[in-house]
Amino acid sequence: MERLFTFAYLTERTALDELALNDTLGATSEPWPLVAQLVRRASFDLLAAYTERAQLEPSDTAVIDKLTTLHTRPLFDAVLAKELERAGRFGYTISLILFDVDQLSAINQEHGYGVGDKILERLGILIRQYFRQHDWVARHSEDSIAVLLSRAEPDDASSLAERVRATVEERLGFTDHRSDRAVPVTLSAAVINVHVNVGDVIDPERLLADAEAAVERAKQLGRNRVERVDGYSAPSPRNLPSASPPPPDPPASSCRRASCPRDVAQQAAHDFARARLRQIGGEQDVVGTRDRADLLHDVLLELLDQPLDCAMAPGPSFSVTNAAIACPLISCARPTTAASATAG
Repeated sequence: MERLFTFAYLTERTALDELALNDTLGATSEPWPLVAQLVRRASFDLLAAYTERAQLEPSDTAVIDKLTTLHTRPLFDAVLAKELERAGRFGYTISLILFDVDQLSAINQEHGYGVGDKILERLGILIRQYFRQHDWVARHSEDSIAVLLSRAEPDDASSLAERVRATVEERLGFTDHRSDRAVPVTLSAAVINVHVNVGDVIDPERLLADAEAAVERAKQLGRNRVERVDGYSAPSPRNLPSASPPPPDPPASSCRRASCPRDVAQQAAHDFARARLRQIGGEQDVVGTRDRADLLHDVLLELLDQPLDCAMAPGPSFSVTNAAIACPLISCARPTTAASATAG
């Protein structure tokens, strides 16, 4: 911002210095006060337009997009990851809808960015009226809006997307008063329906990539249409071969925090938690087993967060969900005191 102000000031001074030497509009001429005023006003208009535009741009820390009044992309990404994780725990359908304004960049170039901003502003207000209070509607990128629906029927999600597309085509078009030409405003949309089974792990980035690819297909097929996809492009981890058991534990003296990468230790804790609870829990209660595995995983990671020497060696037992589960994976060396011995 400071560099922009400096640039605008230097441009203004250079223009005034050049014009001051002009015989017709120079500093000694009658129209000079008006000329100087117009140059300074142009400088202020430039700075005001840039400042206004900067305030409308979504911020990484913002929750609400100022232009569309919808949620921002960072918040939507966080919600999508959590909702997919919850769907994998309880098992239900997730629908992701992605709307993209057709040829918005061409509209901006021909009619000005103010027109494009007004379209996005009206689009945000219109789309929000079509979805439930607990559905997540967010500005996905410069010219696209994403909607996340949980526990919705695939046909209902597709129907909503089609209704939004038809309403935008009907209401958001405008007339160019310079030529009295009607300018259409349309949407290309994608609907991704994924039924998440208990235990499935869905990659949110891959799901968004599927939606963006479907929108691109809709544009290639003529724009102003809805592309529906039922399914997920990546294979479910449930259908992949089970991972090999973790390697034998090294001696305690050879594995310290400084030589054990955190991500490797976390993955080892995660794999052990899953394998151990499958052994003791069987397949009778899949959801309960997964919950206990997540809980044990969190306990192990809390140990990894301790700023103490950590050895991959046999250690204590932990009481999780009122059942003592032996944890031979990690033990953290603490100063031996009476209090710590009692607490352990």
